[in-house]
Amino acid sequence: MELEARRPNAEDSPLTRNIRMLENRLDKAMIKYNEAQSIRKTYEQIVKRLKEERIGFDNQLAALERTFSAKQRDYEELLLLSGDANHAREVAQAELERVRGGYEEERRRRESELRERHQVVQLRKQMQERIERRDKVRATAITTAALLCYYYRGTAVPATAPPRRRATSTTALYYYYYQY
Repeated sequence: MELEARRPNAEDSPLTRNIRMLENRLDKAMIKYNEAQSIRKTYEQIVKRLKEERIGFDNQLAALERTFSAKQRDYEELLLLSGDANHAREVAQAELERVRGGYEEERRRRESELRERHQVVQLRKQMQERIERRDKVRATAITTAALLCYYYRGTAVPATAPPRRRATSTTALYYYYYQY
């Protein structure tokens, strides 16, 4: 019992308290150390992963830069092609307008020529109709005159008889042939 009685005293002694306090501090320090080690391992893993990704990112960045420069060249070529296409379109439109103008001018010229020819044909038809009517009237007048001469005189008018003067109307023909 004596030992037990000493023990509470021994536990309460300043040395024991100091040891307990140091043990507690050591435990807290160990906990902090273990947490720090765990955090350090986590950060080391992150750094390792980032280094591995950095190698891949360099390749990806290089690929992206190559793609960008290729797209930039394609864009510049497309700009040139666009300019060329616009110029070709303008030239083609100008050519089309020129051809249309020539076509319209030729069409107007042909229509005018066709109208003129149509008028000439109409005039010729009218002249031909007048000539046919005049010939028909002459033939009728000559036939009538010959029949009248035959009827009134009993003689026929010779077909080859030269006229003494030129008859200009049916009545004149009648009187002219009536004289025979």
